[in-house]
Amino acid sequence: MENEKHSLNQNRKKTKLKKVVKSIDLGLRKNSEDDEISSKYAFLKDKDMSAPRKQVTKSKRPNTNKAGSKATVKNSDKSNKTGKKKKMKLWKKILLVLFALMVIGIIAIASFITYIFKTDKWAITKEQFLADAGAEIYNKDGERIATITGSEVNKKVELNQMGKVPDAFISIEDERFYKHNGVDLKRTFGAILSFIKTRGNSSYGGSTITQQLVKITMNDDSRKGVAGIERKIREWSRAIQVDKMLGKDNVLNRYLNRIFLGSATNGLEIRGVEAAANFYFNKPAKDLSVAQAAFIAGINHAPSLYNPFKEDGKEKVLARAKNRTLIVIGKMHELKKISDSEYKDAVKEVNDGLKFEKGSQTNGLTGLSFTTTAAIDQIAKQIKAKQDINYSEAREITLNSGYKIYTTEDSKIQKILNEEYAKSKYVKKINGQTAQSAMVVIDPSTGRVLGTAGALEEHPDTLGLNRIFSERQVGSTFKPIGIVGPALESKNTTAATVYYDHLTTFGKNYTPHNDASDGDNNGIVSMRRALTISLNIPMIKLLSIMGYEKPKEFLKKMDINVDTEKAGLSLALGTESITPLKMAAAYAMIANKGVYNTPTFYTKVVDQTGKVIVEPEQKQERVMSEENAYILTSMMEDVVDDGTAKSFGNVLGNMAVAGKTGTTSNAVDRWFCGFTPYYAAAVWYGADEGYKKTASFWGRNPAAAIWFPVMKRINENKEVKKDFDKPDGIVTKSVDKATGKLATSSTAEKYDEIFSKDNIPDKSEGSKAYTICKETKKLATKYCPNTETVYIGKVIETEEKGNWTPRLTSGKITEYCDKHTTPVMLDVPNVVGMKLDAAKAKLTDAGFTVVAKINDKAGVAKDQVLTQSATKAEKGTEIYITYNSSGPATTNTTNTTTSTNTTSGGSTNTTASTNTTTP
Repeated sequence: MENEKHSLNQNRKKTKLKKVVKSIDLGLRKNSEDDEISSKYAFLKDKDMSAPRKQVTKSKRPNTNKAGSKATVKNSDKSNKTGKKKKMKLWKKILLVLFALMVIGIIAIASFITYIFKTDKWAITKEQFLADAGAEIYNKDGERIATITGSEVNKKVELNQMGKVPDAFISIEDERFYKHNGVDLKRTFGAILSFIKTRGNSSYGGSTITQQLVKITMNDDSRKGVAGIERKIREWSRAIQVDKMLGKDNVLNRYLNRIFLGSATNGLEIRGVEAAANFYFNKPAKDLSVAQAAFIAGINHAPSLYNPFKEDGKEKVLARAKNRTLIVIGKMHELKKISDSEYKDAVKEVNDGLKFEKGSQTNGLTGLSFTTTAAIDQIAKQIKAKQDINYSEAREITLNSGYKIYTTEDSKIQKILNEEYAKSKYVKKINGQTAQSAMVVIDPSTGRVLGTAGALEEHPDTLGLNRIFSERQVGSTFKPIGIVGPALESKNTTAATVYYDHLTTFGKNYTPHNDASDGDNNGIVSMRRALTISLNIPMIKLLSIMGYEKPKEFLKKMDINVDTEKAGLSLALGTESITPLKMAAAYAMIANKGVYNTPTFYTKVVDQTGKVIVEPEQKQERVMSEENAYILTSMMEDVVDDGTAKSFGNVLGNMAVAGKTGTTSNAVDRWFCGFTPYYAAAVWYGADEGYKKTASFWGRNPAAAIWFPVMKRINENKEVKKDFDKPDGIVTKSVDKATGKLATSSTAEKYDEIFSKDNIPDKSEGSKAYTICKETKKLATKYCPNTETVYIGKVIETEEKGNWTPRLTSGKITEYCDKHTTPVMLDVPNVVGMKLDAAKAKLTDAGFTVVAKINDKAGVAKDQVLTQSATKAEKGTEIYITYNSSGPATTNTTNTTTSTNTTSGGSTNTTASTNTTTP
């Protein structure tokens, strides 16, 4: 009997299980046709054929058709039951589907967490976490230039030197700190539930002290979405790893020595409780009262909200600090970290008002050069990427792991830079701002930065703003690296290529100008000349023909990313912003015969065993051919010899030098970038916030006024090289000045130019000489006071391709000067009584032709001028003079009478007579 019951129960369970499985199967179907069929025949699945039928209660109401009434009631009851069963089944299906999805979700999340825990192996070591061994810094010659001790980076102390601070932090941040394994499951699940309830807006903190240590160390700030979830899981994994690797006391010690607790007025971060105790109370952590310790622990989550030294909204800040501090004290008392009497005393101290006293903040890294601090920064960034930690922790490891850091600094060059940038003559105040500057000196062959200056100060804060990393508009220093360089490389130009330099409209309404001193109508100019005197219009024409893609690709090879299309044609004017470091590296590429090296501030970092920890990630890439680099260098030599830097041309003596000046709109930023056969350098001069007119020194470019004296001093002990090395692929050809093409026998005016053997222009089709007015640049009339001869070809090919107006179709000049159309009467110098030779010279210099006639008179000195024909005449008019060809050598008295009449032609004739008395 028992066996039969058992068997019956088992069969019933199996039947129910089959129904559940079928229901789930039907509920999860997505095909609409299957759903329709399932719904249509649902009653068959619900019907239990073996179940006894319920009797329908007879109605007391009389019914004439009893059989029909009975059938109706039965059908109605059956329909109601079927509807109810359908609804119940629908809810069951929904619940089952939700349950199934929940199970699947839990399994997926568990698998995801397990995967991260198994695969996440953090690269940071126990030694690096606990590093406190300082660092030694060496220059490029292997000489030690600085020693850094751990205490100089931030003020570190042991737990037993922190007083009540550890208890205060544990009480408010992680009361079960010594009980969990790095992750507090109770607190974590509480945070998750709060997150779900508030739909992601919870402020409930689930992080333990170990997790917070991991968080301030990790290189991951993701907060939302899948990335945020993954970061949190990785944080759990690493917290468990760190807790096991370091142990509780080391975790707490590291945390309390590294946590961010505010910012000093000098910009330094307050890191660690010892620094915080000094900053807020001017005392060490071990001497803090319970209330003071509670204050420091309480500001952890948002230090800026509790800074008592802020004047703005001070009352609110102090009230906020008071409430937060009382909360921490209460928690310490609750957890029995302090006694009843300590609790009462602490509460009283807070209610009476905490006595804040600001202590001084120093970093301990003062005295390092800008080059050394840049090296530390570069190394820290590489360690950050390599070990997946944040920058602050990477810097801490760099300076506290006992490493030997070998920088690229040349101490002699650095000393020269420091001395030059300390000179007061460079510091100018304009519009309430103090001028600033930055300079970078690079070894072109290696890309190693030998010296830098990041501020115009005698004792600069080298840990503050280093302006070699500040982006500024570069002006015309962009032309060699962004216009001419890529155009040479893409064969869109040669040094001889010519353009008309006159006021030109590009597109509908873009009409750029040259610098005011150059004017907008210089006629035909070559690319060499356009770069030499920094003309804008020919450069824009070249860019218009070359297009934007070639400059973009050219610059990208030097790690300069510019949206050339967005900049448009104004790109040729240097409107893009680039750092002095990148500008120096770009010009070093030209000096290095077209090969670019990523600039670096160090060569290697080794640990205490001699193992190399990190080396610079330098790339070396050819940007332009050796021949094109030489041609561009030659063009920039002309800038110094006969161009915008001409006034500095003799500073370096016979040493070869090439470079380019740069001035942005309204002279806000001034630049000089260039090189010698040994060094490349860039100088920026301006103001941090920019102002409308930078200072000039003696009417010259202030950036060049710094560049040349520095380069003179650092090149003084080098062998003088008068020329840059010329590659074998350079050829010299005779060029038609009017067309920029190779000269022929019919060329009117020619000169020699250098070319790459792979980019030589065609022969010229000839040119013609025109005498033009220097002022209007049109054909000269006989009345034009100043004229010049120009040679123009049939058609300038570049102008035929031009995307601008007016589009010139012929090189021929057809218009005559419309300004000088009438005679201009000039004063004729009075030469009566002068010696003949002196009179002729004076009249000739004034622009007149002299006709001399003899008119001997007794008693008049020999060769003395007696008369002249006019006192006013047109330029070039013949002036007749008479003189005495014989007579005594000297005279005492000369009496001259002059009669004047005006001719009908407009000139004024004068007759002069002279009576002389001899001794």
